[in-house]
Amino acid sequence: MFWSAKSKALRMAKKLLKLNRLCKLEAAIEVADKLYSQYINSEDQQERSHARLALVGKTPGLFLLGRYREVIVHADHTIKVFTDSKLSEDIEGEVVSDYYIRELNRSKIKALHALEEYDKALLLIDSVLDDFITHTHHGTEYITTEILLLKADIFKTKKYNINDRLAVFNQIIDRYRKSKDFNVLENVLHALTEILIVCVELDDHETALTISQTAKELDSRADEVKVQRIITGVEQFEVLLNEDKKESTS
Repeated sequence: MFWSAKSKALRMAKKLLKLNRLCKLEAAIEVADKLYSQYINSEDQQERSHARLALVGKTPGLFLLGRYREVIVHADHTIKVFTDSKLSEDIEGEVVSDYYIRELNRSKIKALHALEEYDKALLLIDSVLDDFITHTHHGTEYITTEILLLKADIFKTKKYNINDRLAVFNQIIDRYRKSKDFNVLENVLHALTEILIVCVELDDHETALTISQTAKELDSRADEVKVQRIITGVEQFEVLLNEDKKESTS
C-alpha cells in the first residue's frame, strides 16, 4: 500500500507536467490541487516534494488563463509553504526551493504588471532584485533579466525619465553579456535593441557604436540573426548621419 501511494503521487506529478505541456490548463490546475491536498502532509519526503512542486506547476496555468489575482494569492501561499514547511529531511533541496521562490516572485511581478498595478510591481522588483542579481544559476539569471525588462517597460509606460530606462538596460547588458545561456542572451539582445532605438532618436552615434561592438562580442552564443540585425542597424544609422552631415555642409 505504501509503495502504491508513492507511485500514485509520482504519476500525478508526471500527469501535471504533461497537461501543462499540452496547454490543458484547467485540467492541470485540477491535478495540481489534488496532488497538493493529498500529499502535502505525507510522512514521506518525496511525496511532500511532489505536493510542493504541484503548487509551482499550477502557477503557469493561472497566468495563461488571465487569472492574475489568483496568481498573486497562489504565489504568496506557495512561498509560505516552501518557507514554513521545510522539515529536517527536506533541507538538501533548499537551493532548489530558493529558486522556486524566486520564480514565484517573478510570477507575482508579471501578474501585477498585467493588472497595470505598476507601483506595486516596482516595489516588489526592488525588494527582490539585490538577491536575484547575485545568483549565477542560469534559471535565476533568466528570471532576473525578465523582471528587469518588466521594470524598463513600466518606466516607459509611466513616462519616467529616459535615463532611468537606459540604466535598467545597461544593468542587463553589463551583468549578463557574458552569459552562456541562450535565453538570457535573448534578453540582452532585447536590451541592446532598445538602447539602439534611443540612440537613433537622439542621434547618439558614439553609444550606437558601443552597442554594435557589444552585439559582436555575443558571437555564436546568441541568435546570430538578431546580432546581425543590430550591427546592420548601426551601419544604416551611420549612413544616415553621414548623409545629414553632407547636406548640412552643402
